[in-house]
Amino acid sequence: MRKYSQEKLTEIVLGEAVMSLLEVNAALNGSALARRIRQMITAEVNPERSHALFCALAEVKASLSSAREAEPKTTSAIPASKDIQKH
Repeated sequence: MRKYSQEKLTEIVLGEAVMSLLEVNAALNGSALARRIRQMITAEVNPERSHALFCALAEVKASLSSAREAEPKTTSAIPASKDIQKH
């Protein structure tokens, strides 16, 4: 039961971080979210919430790195000049 409540608290603090960005019309992306969570960590005095914030930050970082790994390598859609046939 303890693990469930910690996971729930992690989701709550993650949601709070997202809402705080939305409230000020800030960019909503992984980097901004990670920065906001770090700010929240420095201000947090409750050990359970602090732990949840560290967990949330780890989730965001993992999500960012997995998204980078999943991005396909971009290639040019224009064929090389030697591949173009002249008529």
